[in-house]
Amino acid sequence: MRALPLVVCSLAGVVLLAAAASADPSTCGGVPLPGSPEEIAATPRGDVDLELLALAMSGGLTAEASVYDRVITDVGQIFALMPEIADVPFQTGRHDGRGLLFQADDPTWEAIRSGTYPAWDCLNDYFGLESMQLFSLIHGGSLKLKGIYDTDSLVPLYEQLPGITNAGANYFGGDGPTLCGVIDSSGTHHYFFDDRRGDCPAGCGTYDIRYLTSSPGDAVPRLRGQWRLDDEEPLPDWYELYEDCVKSSGQLPATVDVDPLAPATGDLVSLTVSGADGNSACGPFFDRVDFDDATGTFRVLADFNSACGACTADVTPYSFDVDLGALAAGDYQVRVVRRDGCSGEETLLALTQVTVRGAQEPAAQCAGGNRPAATLLVPYFEVDLANAQGPTTIFSVGNAGAEPVVAHVVLWTGGGLPSLDFDLWLGADGLQTIDLRTILGEGKLPETGPAGGESAPGCATPIDVPDLDGEALAVLRAKHTGLPSPADGLCYGSATDLAVGYVTVDAMNGCSKTILLPGEAGYFEAGGTGLASNRNVLWGDVFYVDSDDDAAQGVEAVAISADAALFTEVPASSFYASFVAGDGRDNRLPLGRRYRSRFLNGGGADMTSEVIVWTEGFGAAASPRDCIGTAGGPSPLELLLFATFRDQKGGFAGVAAQHLDAQAVKLPVGAPPLVPQTSFGQIDVGVGIDCVVCGAPELFSPTLQTWMIAVSRASGRFSSAQHATLLQCGPEIQPLVP
Repeated sequence: MRALPLVVCSLAGVVLLAAAASADPSTCGGVPLPGSPEEIAATPRGDVDLELLALAMSGGLTAEASVYDRVITDVGQIFALMPEIADVPFQTGRHDGRGLLFQADDPTWEAIRSGTYPAWDCLNDYFGLESMQLFSLIHGGSLKLKGIYDTDSLVPLYEQLPGITNAGANYFGGDGPTLCGVIDSSGTHHYFFDDRRGDCPAGCGTYDIRYLTSSPGDAVPRLRGQWRLDDEEPLPDWYELYEDCVKSSGQLPATVDVDPLAPATGDLVSLTVSGADGNSACGPFFDRVDFDDATGTFRVLADFNSACGACTADVTPYSFDVDLGALAAGDYQVRVVRRDGCSGEETLLALTQVTVRGAQEPAAQCAGGNRPAATLLVPYFEVDLANAQGPTTIFSVGNAGAEPVVAHVVLWTGGGLPSLDFDLWLGADGLQTIDLRTILGEGKLPETGPAGGESAPGCATPIDVPDLDGEALAVLRAKHTGLPSPADGLCYGSATDLAVGYVTVDAMNGCSKTILLPGEAGYFEAGGTGLASNRNVLWGDVFYVDSDDDAAQGVEAVAISADAALFTEVPASSFYASFVAGDGRDNRLPLGRRYRSRFLNGGGADMTSEVIVWTEGFGAAASPRDCIGTAGGPSPLELLLFATFRDQKGGFAGVAAQHLDAQAVKLPVGAPPLVPQTSFGQIDVGVGIDCVVCGAPELFSPTLQTWMIAVSRASGRFSSAQHATLLQCGPEIQPLVP
């Protein structure tokens, strides 16, 4: 407990608070009280430590409900991925939110001791006095209140009471691990976890500081940097922001607005700063604007007051223009820093985030929707090779065009490696249905047209794909069950009980015996001039059938449209980005990054849910791995699925992280790790790179293309499937590279 400073406050001209409670619950003796009865009633909340953090970031008497809910979600996600810092508290070096210290003159002290001091009854009733401890030696004591408050703001109210000579907030003392947070003008939350250890009462010996941000629309917070005292590395640039966070107790003195909100390279943008006090001890002061990205700092001197001289508090809001011609496209942190002309001391005034677009960067568009397309994705399949009545997957491919088209089908393993490819001839308005048990179980491949002498360049008449012999079928089965391939002894995925994988189907301009896969030269050329076509004519569906379980679910195949007009810049985000080196020549729209669906986990009808998730992998760079036994097999990917649960009112209901051993998976909701804290609600899913494995600079960011299907079951008899809702789409998607 910090020693209470002996400060005598004058009461001249101050209206003393009345002893009795007023009829107006928000006043005492006619003096307005901070907060509202509703805000007072809402505190304390479930997590006192994080409520204190939210209080510091809110800036009011109590923590704002929206800020508290966001902090609970963000910090819960951070702790799920970084359990080693889950014990870092907020309290170190700050007030406890509940305690007030006081001292009184002799008559007042005697009245307090005897329980006959009614002057503070109104305040104590309003803020909820829980207990009081008295210290005879100093004629003072401590009050413990019910809720979590900015107790510094309560001090003047108690100091005005008759006979109270001094009051102060109860602070935690010493050194130790702590965390800090601040909200910038864009609504982004900045968090600093300072995990300092050692003999902290005498001065901590080790420091491990992690800086994370959570912007509106982010699936989970992002790790922006980490610094350890024993790294022998210089302090990072963001350390200044950490110091400002601690110094300002989570509150920045000003805000900054950027116009336009999403500027492009070369634009002239206007920055407006509001709320900054213009007073300076002497002489002029200077404001500087920093545009910080991952590679360095681009600084602009704002000269609106460079020769101000005797500045006043009325100088804000003010605006000035910044030419972005020197900035590349990307995400930037915009900081407004003030330097005092006399002392040279710098203060962070305001902070915000801005995304600078490329000069001709197209608007974000993502694939999906029930419409004809140039590529179809069956995001997951499963076949029970040991039981003919067990699960199988049936999909269809149709031609919505008035002219015939060749469709090239590729089966991919869970590890993202091609295992089999063949062509289908689809006449005008034609349709083909394929049961994958027929292929994986029997080795039989479809024979399709063309009829009546029709043909396409390089195609046989008919397109006759020979059935697989016993050796080829054994290799195919091994690749899709994660077992060592009889051909090379390598594994093409992780070991599973079922044969699993996914399927792509591309519209083609013809057939080829030498160009077979999306990553090969000539398969894709800009404008659909390669072997693959840009004709948006394919449609289809997929059925998951389990005869033993008397269950079946069906959804449309994922439609991935081609549009050459959207891919004029390099690099480009496209569906086959990891196969075409990110140059966009496949012209296929990318999938999104984050999806949402409902989930069922209990109830009277024994309701359950599963999520089917597909995500992109290494693409053309993927390769089989040495097999490590067969129990679980190798994991050729470094992927991390992150799920956030919300209840039906939108409240936080848990987070989960799942390391993926395949690009196409089916995961039950309600079984570890996807265990929500409620029976019914919604689940958000994104997939990114597992930085623990691959050393990525960010803790987690859903940077990979993803698709999700939700499967719901009830009473062991009924089931349905539906595509999840897209939440996040953008040009930031980058292909995964090994």
